[in-house]
Amino acid sequence: MSLFGMEMLSQNIDDGYPEAVCRALSKGLLREEQYNSLIACSNLSEFKLILDETDYGKYIIMNDGGPIDVNILKRKLYQKLRDEIEYMMANATAPLSLFLQKMMHSYQIENVVSFISGVKNNQDTAITMASMNPLGEFQGLKSVSTFASEDFVSLFQDILIDLPVGEYFRKFIDAIISSLGSEGGEKRDERVTVEDISQIINDYSSSDIKVFLKKIWLVEFHRMIKGTCNGTTVEVMDDLLKAESDWETLQIIYNSFNKSEMSDSKGQGLRKKYFNNLGHLYPDRTKNLNDSREFKDLQDRLNGSSYWQYFQKIPDPVKADNQPEIDMELTIDDCQKKDLSKRYSLAFMGQFHYGVFYAYLKLKELEILNITQLAEIFSIDAFPKNHPAWRKFVPPF
Repeated sequence: MSLFGMEMLSQNIDDGYPEAVCRALSKGLLREEQYNSLIACSNLSEFKLILDETDYGKYIIMNDGGPIDVNILKRKLYQKLRDEIEYMMANATAPLSLFLQKMMHSYQIENVVSFISGVKNNQDTAITMASMNPLGEFQGLKSVSTFASEDFVSLFQDILIDLPVGEYFRKFIDAIISSLGSEGGEKRDERVTVEDISQIINDYSSSDIKVFLKKIWLVEFHRMIKGTCNGTTVEVMDDLLKAESDWETLQIIYNSFNKSEMSDSKGQGLRKKYFNNLGHLYPDRTKNLNDSREFKDLQDRLNGSSYWQYFQKIPDPVKADNQPEIDMELTIDDCQKKDLSKRYSLAFMGQFHYGVFYAYLKLKELEILNITQLAEIFSIDAFPKNHPAWRKFVPPF
């Protein structure tokens, strides 16, 4: 890692062009007035006409000229973002190139696990591929289909180990071997077999495997940044990754309150399995927060943190379940988007760091979410224009 503040002497030599591209692309992010124009439309055809005037124009041309399919629209928006990221990667040198590659591994993990799950459930390969996130597409993904019906360990040995995300699957299996080797706090005498590992993995759902793999990715990405990037990048990315991790933890705790089996002492142990080993709240406050038995406990334990203000505005999840109209006003998802959007936007205020690339990626994802949510509201035609659902979008800056 370079000395803090010294990056301004050399940043533009190697990374000046990719950063300039990223900052130029950020000028195309939709602002509040453009969202207001989208909301003012009377149907999806007008909605598309407004989008045609943005940077998405050439990507959302519908070949048949028929009505807009929201899923197809979403994929095209993601394809544009993928092309932009790939262009910046093609013009990057180390360590920025390594940073960008690691950044995209999160999406590749999602696609690999989803692909394996689709094959095992006998889903048509074309349907599975169509559901993939374009951000996580990479050469070699289709090769998984040949071996996806095998047990997970054999799949890893034959295919996954050679994929860009193979290291995360290896560490996932290593963690399982370690846990099997010391069950009940005692070291096992007998050797851990492939069948033992496969049995444990088969007991996990695909969503569980994604969570565990992304926990490993997050720690590895954070460690890579601290070891290879300049001081400003470390400072900016440390805040962003920890804030994301905190929100994931808070989401898990919050959403468990309306499930009685997740709020007792046993449930607290289950919740802890899904927490990331990173965050502004980690480790001391995370443990304290996990002891919360009800929403009021969580609110009180967040006092003094930057998240406290948000949890004073959102409803108790138990009450929201019983009165759905309450939940439409302001949700934990809304608060998470607002907080993270502000943090991503602030990353653009500084210079000479890689955080702008990550922030741009995340702001574009939020933008795609905003657009597709509005398109879905148009497609179901269920809410009047004064309904809170129309104002869920979160603009940047």
